[in-house]
Amino acid sequence: KNTQPTQFLFICEHSEKKKMFVHIIISLLVLVSVQCKVGGTPCGQVSHTDCSRDQQAIITEVHVDSKQDCHALCSTYAELGLHCKFSVWAADDAVNCLLYKLEFSTFLSHCRLVGGPKETSGCEVENPADFSCDVFRQAECSYNGELLESLDNVLLLEVCQDFCKINPRCIYWTFRGEPRGECLLFGSDKKQCYKSLSPSLIDVDDCEDDDVILLVAGLDGNDVDGSVEVFGESCSAPDFPDPRAGTTGVLTADGIPLVCGVGGGRDNCYAFDVAGHGWREHSNMLNNHYYATSVSLPSGVFILGENSEFLPTGTTTWQEGPTVPGVKIGTVDTIHSGACSVAITDHQFLVIGGKTGGGYASSQVAEYNAQTERWTQWPKLDNTTKALSCIRLKDNVIVAGGGDLRLDETYAMTTIINIETKVHRRGGDLIMPRSFFGLGILNGEVFAFGGLGAKNDDDDTPLDTIEVWDETLEKWSLSDKKLTHARMGFSLVTVPKSSVCTKQKLKVL
Repeated sequence: KNTQPTQFLFICEHSEKKKMFVHIIISLLVLVSVQCKVGGTPCGQVSHTDCSRDQQAIITEVHVDSKQDCHALCSTYAELGLHCKFSVWAADDAVNCLLYKLEFSTFLSHCRLVGGPKETSGCEVENPADFSCDVFRQAECSYNGELLESLDNVLLLEVCQDFCKINPRCIYWTFRGEPRGECLLFGSDKKQCYKSLSPSLIDVDDCEDDDVILLVAGLDGNDVDGSVEVFGESCSAPDFPDPRAGTTGVLTADGIPLVCGVGGGRDNCYAFDVAGHGWREHSNMLNNHYYATSVSLPSGVFILGENSEFLPTGTTTWQEGPTVPGVKIGTVDTIHSGACSVAITDHQFLVIGGKTGGGYASSQVAEYNAQTERWTQWPKLDNTTKALSCIRLKDNVIVAGGGDLRLDETYAMTTIINIETKVHRRGGDLIMPRSFFGLGILNGEVFAFGGLGAKNDDDDTPLDTIEVWDETLEKWSLSDKKLTHARMGFSLVTVPKSSVCTKQKLKVL
């Protein structure tokens, strides 16, 4: 690696024997390179199929042990002046690593079929820059999702993607320009891809956008607090412009953080504006919502409680949503507030617990299917509860805390519901009883934030403590971190770090 570039290029151009020697040196350099991990990148779900081999643009083709080694080999070639711009990894081929000197956008222009998810914000699909995160993507795929529509005479990729955006069931699209402009819309993103593409000189770790958790507004005692706290990164977010408690927060399928609702006539939603790094009014709901729960599916956002509503992805116009069933006490009652909800598939979610219009706490676990528009009852919880919180962790739903104000009780109990079997069991109790609190997940760990603790006389002072869930032991422990502001009745939204914190520029050697 210390060889001067001019000498190195002369050797490569004039000696076949020394070419082999140089390649061996490069291979040794790769062996001591730090291997990059596979992770989520802006274009990670974009795919290209029926691509020309572009034989003239291949620098070399070899067998290596892994995709990471192929990527590292291309980067080493580039650092030594051998002009490798990207690599193609084909796991099942005997010669599984191809290094290219071609511009990546030119290579893509020789692919007949392109596919992508409903939203590709942050990804330059057709004309990505060389040596950029947008080069990380998949290739030579077969698509196994449910085919929703087949459209002909679609002339532009962007039009095909727009058709997917306006179809509430569409999750993934493919576009083949020739010969007849074929656009296919799929109900899932299931696919098998034979190859993957990677840029040289860029580590996939630098392209991953980690999450942070926003804790927005709420009560800090008797007063409404408009502050916004960022958990998971040392950065700040601007205060909420209209301090309120009892709101609900959600991240839309197209990446917009929303905070919606509260009583007193305020029926609007605010969005966090990434470009302006501030809050802006987003939409007006049909009704007021106080301590409602929300859930995001690819098709749109559901606000669930009294007079539930639905916001289709990509729009700002709310529609009437499904009525959440309740408990039968004399007559059938419906859930009005204080429930929690969690998505379990791309078209199904659960609504758990909550308070009925008659003021009773519920032990209900109800599944809603957005495709059939039907509710299904799961086995009830062991206790009635409202002002609880729940979150999905792999194949389970963690349900924690809550209470029953009629009994003047706040709960610490945790219930684990298996999504596959629908069977629930008890987990370890929270260290502190909590209601009107939030659960969030970061780097695979579940955290419990703030809330109202056990009732002590008339003291409604909220908590500033944080607990963390041990997935293996199925119990909680107290974190050494605390909230900057004790709060209850706040909104919690998990968002990409880049949408709140200033993203560091990538270092290209």
